[in-house]
Amino acid sequence: MDFTNLTNKIKLIALDLDGTTLRSDKTISNKTKASIHKAHQQGAKVVIVSGRPATGIISYAKELNLNQDDYCICLNGTALFQLKEFFVDDKLVFSENFNPVIKITSPYSFFYPIYKLAHGLNLSTHGFSATRSLLLENDNPLSLSEAKFGNLPVKFCNFDTCPTDEEFYKYVVVGDKFSLDKLRQKLDKDMLANFDVARTGDTSLEFVSRKYNKGLMLQKLCELLHINKQEVMAFGDAENDLALLQSVGYGIAMDNAMDILKQYACYITKANDEDGVAFVLDQIFKDSDV
Repeated sequence: MDFTNLTNKIKLIALDLDGTTLRSDKTISNKTKASIHKAHQQGAKVVIVSGRPATGIISYAKELNLNQDDYCICLNGTALFQLKEFFVDDKLVFSENFNPVIKITSPYSFFYPIYKLAHGLNLSTHGFSATRSLLLENDNPLSLSEAKFGNLPVKFCNFDTCPTDEEFYKYVVVGDKFSLDKLRQKLDKDMLANFDVARTGDTSLEFVSRKYNKGLMLQKLCELLHINKQEVMAFGDAENDLALLQSVGYGIAMDNAMDILKQYACYITKANDEDGVAFVLDQIFKDSDV
């Protein structure tokens, strides 16, 4: 695909983090940073769109030199926040405070059947509460890594006794691929009526409100910014990025992306470890003195 004809036409770039903008070691290469910064300098809005909580995004927003007028979408599209919340004396700082511009939550009563089904298959769960942040069922390595990369403290919860009216942004089931596949096959229509379900990797299955996902929240942001979808480009690698890529004019899948994402992408770029984001952006945003 020839991207050179998109110069001056892309007004917003939506970037998934893990497996997309981030390399396998969870860092952003200097080349990718430079390409994103160049696009930002030339007037394109840069929006991080991630399954991570806000606390797991701030450090990367800082690396990319985003400013207080920029937005990020977190928790798989269930929350939109503006970076000005995290600016102190004109500097972007880490904070556990989180006051979304828009948030979509579901009561735990919706998730409880998922918890019971997961237990029947010896799988573990964790969830992002709107009032208590990340809650872990146990200290399994997959849930602990969620706390680590989300920059959040480890808090445990007995989901058997969790208040049914407690609001959650998303709920996650973790374990081996075979068991997660089996769990997905057991989901009935009543369970699926409330959720969007997506794999973010072989060991994780995520549940968020059907009211919103990455793509729907990005559409809401574009409405706020008066940006047409044909002026938006999005990059992703996992199933939870499918709605994101389908919501924009130019949906780009990484070479390391899941097959389902590649089927719906308008273009497959290089892998995340090969600066795939920069490979596309450098064709659109040329070097200048801006």
